[in-house]
Amino acid sequence: MLLKNFAVTLALVSLTPTYNLNNQNNVNYSFDNGNVVVSNDEYFSIQNNLSKYIIGGEESNISGIYEVFFANNEQGYFVTFDDLSGNSLESVLVRGEFYDYSIVAIYPEDCNPIGENNRYYKDALTFVSTPIVNTYNSALVGTADYTTGVTFGSTTSPSNYLPISNVSDHLYTYTSSYLNEVRILNVPNYMNTQFSNSGCSPTTAAMYFAYLEDNGYPIFTTYQNLPIMHTENTSMVNTFIYNLGNNYFNTSPIYGTSRLQIPVAYETYFNTCGYNQYDVTVSNNYNEFYNSIANCALPVHVSLTINEGTSNEYYHSVLGIGIRDIFDGTSTDRFIVTNYASNNTMDVVSVSLDEIAQFYFIYR
Repeated sequence: MLLKNFAVTLALVSLTPTYNLNNQNNVNYSFDNGNVVVSNDEYFSIQNNLSKYIIGGEESNISGIYEVFFANNEQGYFVTFDDLSGNSLESVLVRGEFYDYSIVAIYPEDCNPIGENNRYYKDALTFVSTPIVNTYNSALVGTADYTTGVTFGSTTSPSNYLPISNVSDHLYTYTSSYLNEVRILNVPNYMNTQFSNSGCSPTTAAMYFAYLEDNGYPIFTTYQNLPIMHTENTSMVNTFIYNLGNNYFNTSPIYGTSRLQIPVAYETYFNTCGYNQYDVTVSNNYNEFYNSIANCALPVHVSLTINEGTSNEYYHSVLGIGIRDIFDGTSTDRFIVTNYASNNTMDVVSVSLDEIAQFYFIYR
């Protein structure tokens, strides 16, 4: 049973591992506090099973495996990859053991998930290096009545959405024997720094409106010319997010934003900008999400329910900008690609459909 006895507290300051996985003759994991030995067969099994989730996976090596725990103290692992030249590739977050696991998220190559006090975290998809003793404190509104998972229903006509010129020019695609990705290019990416890190909903809306501004609809940012990256004009972005949170999303530093307020905020803001023919449709229809991304080049506001069914349950808003499908020959694992509204970084994280509670589609 792989890594079953790996009960160890990690005290790491970076993702640089203290072992060499490229030594195919003797693969020995050595940590600050404990050891685990993985045979060649086990190494190749993990490599073959997980590398398909990352772009460049066919030409990769595992560079690190870190034991983590989720809010209900469920076992998990954070697995990092390098290419054959030693350059960092994407990373994968696993829930469960390697013989019975699910993929929670896929992180970009420059993502460092180690936070304060050696806590492993990626904002909403919180995970830690030791079993959780104290309840995770979140300022976001609890949502015990919002279950996760998507449906696959019918879709509206792309003509009902705000028109974006030359849709195909806005899309990035990647296709290999095992992986397919479609993603909207040049979508603004902002950090969740306002309202004491509880402003993920107005932050997500700000990214959406800034994208509209860049594609023929400057009224949605009152002609401010908001930047692509938050740090390119921090003051301007913060002010815009703060205005949305105060005047439309009713965001609180303590309670965050109610999910019920999200569609009201968007419809009110669209009306203010003179687009009162557009309404918000709230659903968990994955096909409509794909329709908005691939056929309209329009991002989608998404609510995630994190730690569902535990005392640590909370939610997080992200901006969906793409899809990622992984094929294993018999079935397909599906993820959405998001601008993640992280607290301190501007990350693009692929999230499992199992984490999704609601999409907010805006069309006539």
